[in-house]
Amino acid sequence: MFKLTNEEKNFHINFSPFYAVVAIMLLMFWANKIQSQEIEEVVVIGAQVYESESDPSVDINVLETIMPAATVSGGYGSFMGYNERGTQTVHTTIFRNGVPANDAGSGWYDFGHDFATGNEKVKIVNGPNSVLYGSGSLGGTVFITDDLKDGSVIRAGSSTFVSHTSNGINLSYFDADNDSVRTDNDEKDSYNNISIKGQKEFGDWKVNVSGTTYEYDYDNCYTASFSQTNDCVQSGNKGTLSVRNDNYTFGYTFNDAEYETQGVQTFKSDAERAYVDTRHQVGSTLLGATVEYEKYSDFDQNQVSLYSLTSFDSFDVGFRLSEDAFVYRLGTEFNDWYASLGTSYRNPTLYELNGDSWTQPNPTLEPEEAIGYEIGYKNITVFKYKFSEGIDYSYSDSSFVNTGSYDTQGVRYGSSYDIERLNSTNVGLMLGYTDSDQPRVAKYKVVVSSVTDLGGYDISFRYTGLFDREPGAYDGTEMLDDVSSLDYKIEKAYPNYLLSFTIRDILDKEFELVPNYAAGGLEYFLTLQYRP
Repeated sequence: MFKLTNEEKNFHINFSPFYAVVAIMLLMFWANKIQSQEIEEVVVIGAQVYESESDPSVDINVLETIMPAATVSGGYGSFMGYNERGTQTVHTTIFRNGVPANDAGSGWYDFGHDFATGNEKVKIVNGPNSVLYGSGSLGGTVFITDDLKDGSVIRAGSSTFVSHTSNGINLSYFDADNDSVRTDNDEKDSYNNISIKGQKEFGDWKVNVSGTTYEYDYDNCYTASFSQTNDCVQSGNKGTLSVRNDNYTFGYTFNDAEYETQGVQTFKSDAERAYVDTRHQVGSTLLGATVEYEKYSDFDQNQVSLYSLTSFDSFDVGFRLSEDAFVYRLGTEFNDWYASLGTSYRNPTLYELNGDSWTQPNPTLEPEEAIGYEIGYKNITVFKYKFSEGIDYSYSDSSFVNTGSYDTQGVRYGSSYDIERLNSTNVGLMLGYTDSDQPRVAKYKVVVSSVTDLGGYDISFRYTGLFDREPGAYDGTEMLDDVSSLDYKIEKAYPNYLLSFTIRDILDKEFELVPNYAAGGLEYFLTLQYRP
């Protein structure tokens, strides 16, 4: 990846709005002059892809559709992120209905407020994919698509969830009293969530809108005098607007949060993003341009980039040029073999660049860069990524700094088997080994699931194990605890109805994915789902 000089960088930044407008206008004009083909979906050759639909009878959270990839720091309302391939949550870009939805300030996407209604489709493309999806797609890219079909969900037990969809509008409500988010006290931490989603088509255009408001109590925050207290409340609002067709996507996201300590507002976070993407197929080549505007607190920035992807029968090659980076990707597939080689980048977030009352600004931060490859045969994949100019918080400097390089590599295997002799049982198996320089990454991951048909009842089990987790620099010296969780579900289908009973973490083995923050623990609920 090449570097721009400071003079070149300043030139581009100062005039980026002008270049953005010009680039978009030229591309649109050119596209109207050529024979454009319909683009249903960009297929990335040589990448491992997971696809699933949310199941509200078992998946409390949208991301739990692919549970082994999720990391939960505590009870409901606590941060839930996605990280795979030994990377961090900021290294994955989340698209909601075609629009990037990562927080413009932190770079994270918190799945902790997204509850499954049975109207979500989840797709994960692993590996560096900045060529198509821009900044942040170093470890992978997650796509969440709402498909608002009429129906209702009622779930009761250790938590309450009600959802109803009619005529393209969904309303849902969630409420729970958690065990303590912290492991060092027994105080209950409540959480509630109200969301609305809408979907409408106008000819070739599809419009999606969503909004969420939430509030939860949590423990062990700090007063203005830096003394600890358990009287802490976080509340917030988040939303996404998406307007798109085959060639154009316009989007807007916002994420506002307030943190109160002992009834006094101590911190406020306001972030928003405007997004425009246009792409057109010219023969075997996809041409595109992207413009993004981000705002966090009193700070803002914009980014313009141009990209292309040329596909052949079993091979593709792509490039993206932005103000701060040039990245490429090569992919191939043949006879059940697949492979990819590419580079990716992540621009510093507005919070990392500008800080706050506790964090000093560092306007000289450079983008994170990564080069990686993946080689796979059928259901097994070998990967290796090398990161440079990694961004991390320095306690000695009280700011974010470029910390140098780190590596991550590993092997993934995933498959399913039908066993007819055992009452038509389907068994799924996922095995993973990851050797990463990043903290808290499980070296060994095991997921075993089974579904058996017994007289019209579907009996399901799922075991998740995470082993050999190295601590971070500020976690202490002891290894983090291993994670073992066993889930059970019995389900019965009726005309227009689906009835199920679910027990999460039957072993009731509370664990820590982040030191001192509890995760897991016994949950149970009865779910009734109606589909006209």
